Amino acid sequence: MSPSDDAPGPPPGGLTWRDTAAGVLVGIVVLLVVVDAVRPGLPVVPGPRGVAAIGLLAGTAAFWVGGRVETVGRIGAGLLGAVGIVALAFGLSAIVTGSLAALTVGVAAIVLMWAAATARHLRSGRARPTR
Repeated sequence: MSPSDDAPGPPPGGLTWRDTAAGVLVGIVVLLVVVDAVRPGLPVVPGPRGVAAIGLLAGTAAFWVGGRVETVGRIGAGLLGAVGIVALAFGLSAIVTGSLAALTVGVAAIVLMWAAATARHLRSGRARPTR
């Protein structure tokens, strides 16, 4: 048994399977947006309204799987909360209007939150505790 096995607190490392799962969810949404923008009307892509609904669900799931608000501090939580509100507002707007522009802004906000969380996990040098 190495000395690091006895260390209290989270195990050393950076990213965990949770970060990978969150990245896959966000990547699927980005792929759907790109496909819908380049080739609208494909039967495998439900259009801006459907992609927005999938994006809101996948973004929420990515947060629940990979995000931990208490690890970013008050200012970080406030900034990420504001970006989350933007993602929600534009996602709902895309559902109501079918606007590809609103969908793009909403998904960009989700990507920003995922990237910020992943960067923070990499910088911390430690994996978050598992639930």
